[in-house]
Amino acid sequence: NLPHIVAHELIHIQEPDEKPKPTLLEAAIREGAADFLGELISGAIINNAQRTYGDAHEQVLWEEFKKAMTGADVSNWLFQGDRSQGRPADLGYYIGYRICEAYYRRTPDKQAAVAHILRMSDAPAFLAESGYTGAH
Repeated sequence: NLPHIVAHELIHIQEPDEKPKPTLLEAAIREGAADFLGELISGAIINNAQRTYGDAHEQVLWEEFKKAMTGADVSNWLFQGDRSQGRPADLGYYIGYRICEAYYRRTPDKQAAVAHILRMSDAPAFLAESGYTGAH
């Protein structure tokens, strides 16, 4: 997994500094962007269990995520380590990935899409532009 982890972290280096208290949506898009663009660079994802679970429960996860996304509490979605119960940890990465993927697919100029994903500064507007609805 090392090349995929390095690709993920390389994306974070390219992103603008994170706000001190990001919303869940902002933090999830930031982490999802690193996963999505890291996969474009390295050819694979870091967490297959997260992807498998997310794909099987995407709409339910999205409905749950939407209720919390404007708040700053990321504890049920990001940076959980081994504290997650009943499902894989860090499913906010999955939701953020799907939002970035939807944006990328909708944008004809892929180079511009990557640049916009890296420089995203308005998470609600980015979500709207992505057209993501919890289904792929």
